[in-house]
Amino acid sequence: MECVRAVIFDSKDKSIIIGTLGGKLLRWFFQDSLEAHTIAHFDHGIIHLEYNNMKEGNNFLLAGLGSGMFIAFKEIEYEPTMHIMFAYHGHLPNYIPNNIHFGSLRIFFLKKSNWVDKFAEIWSTCWSPTSNDLVVTASEDQTCIVWDLAQKNPKLLHKLTGHTKAVTSID
Repeated sequence: MECVRAVIFDSKDKSIIIGTLGGKLLRWFFQDSLEAHTIAHFDHGIIHLEYNNMKEGNNFLLAGLGSGMFIAFKEIEYEPTMHIMFAYHGHLPNYIPNNIHFGSLRIFFLKKSNWVDKFAEIWSTCWSPTSNDLVVTASEDQTCIVWDLAQKNPKLLHKLTGHTKAVTSID
């Protein structure tokens, strides 16, 4: 049994999308109460899920992972699968001294006398209320980043800094 970390209703309230700490993205349809369908499986846990359904017929899901990656999916209505639009490492390794405000970022590994860091977990995501092309990601690296998704690869528009602790939630 997988540990569930995130759950969200789909855009039509016909199913729920489930993200697990083991990295599974599942979809469970209410009329099919026997099993959840696997959409994808990632190497890192799924920390946050967010839907945006502004455009008629085009509904999108954004997943924030423990690896610092965010992934956008296009919903296929009444199908157990979703199409991955892109997967992108949004919050890169932060090479700063050990700090109690960084959650798991303060866990460093010493390998051959070199410090090895990791990507910062994305703890929250938020779609723009007026555009499918704009999202914000929030991370344990104490930043929020505004992204433009209009291109093939997400483009960093602005990095909001100055937080003194991890940013755990945005709306």
